[in-house]
Amino acid sequence: MSVARGLFLAAITACTTVAHADVIVAFVPEAGGPPSPWADATGTPPATTVHPSVTASVLDRVGLAEQGSDTAAVYPGWAPSTSTLNDYTTFTVTPNAGVAMTLDSLSYALESYGAMNDAEGYGMRVRTSLDNFAAVVASQTIRNASSGVFNLNLASLPDSVTVPVEFRIYITNFFAAAGRADVTALNGGLVLNGSVEAVPEPASTLLLGLGLVSTWILKRRRR
Repeated sequence: MSVARGLFLAAITACTTVAHADVIVAFVPEAGGPPSPWADATGTPPATTVHPSVTASVLDRVGLAEQGSDTAAVYPGWAPSTSTLNDYTTFTVTPNAGVAMTLDSLSYALESYGAMNDAEGYGMRVRTSLDNFAAVVASQTIRNASSGVFNLNLASLPDSVTVPVEFRIYITNFFAAAGRADVTALNGGLVLNGSVEAVPEPASTLLLGLGLVSTWILKRRRR
């Protein structure tokens, strides 16, 4: 094998990464009431599944979402009847050094004790720290059902994220006459899907460049 071809193949091997859809982090509720953190107004449930190449915070609630009328109710708690930036469920995922995340979708299985089963329904919006929570990156409304799974496409987020990402999930009860209502997580829980891949090191990128240059020189000599 020529030196040029060897460099080229080595460079390709060093820079090739395999990415596939996977569960980045999942929070699946525990059965039963207190002392489960899912049923505690101040509880912070830990992730039940975490990709080996990332770390995840606990699930937490801020503002009105911390309240609930049923001591056995689980996350996310109260859903206000008006959109607000002060009431949300939050968690953070952090890629390990040398890897990047592509975040594909977020699903949340919920059941309502209030008005999700009317024509107005419940809405879910998601913001992230990637733009300091400025924009809604995904949203969905479920109507005429007492329970359902929100499936949000995160295609608007950038690929190959190498920094921590905080997610804030806002749930609104659009049936204003009900004021607010409890919403609880079903067995499917909250799941963030995507892929994780290695980030090529500078040395690998340099090796690829040398391989390409060597291949070009070799082709020139053969002419």
